[in-house]
Amino acid sequence: MDKRTLSRKKKSRENELKEQGWIRQNTIEEPRLSECIELYESLGYEVHLEPVILSELDEECRKCYELEGKIDTVKTIYIRPKSRN
Repeated sequence: MDKRTLSRKKKSRENELKEQGWIRQNTIEEPRLSECIELYESLGYEVHLEPVILSELDEECRKCYELEGKIDTVKTIYIRPKSRN
């Protein structure tokens, strides 16, 4: 898959999440990932995680995660207000 195809898939997924009311917050790994999830949930938000897309990281972060083999531990956090059913 080429970079343009990946970019379109990413935009498509981001648009899909946005249509569902999700708001992108940040991209992070443990232990801060769990802390952020806990914080957002305590503030009354639903939390959704997506795998990170390397192209969305700056070059320095991307190189570090690739070299250390940590790319699978990095997630992008999306939040939305909990629905009141």
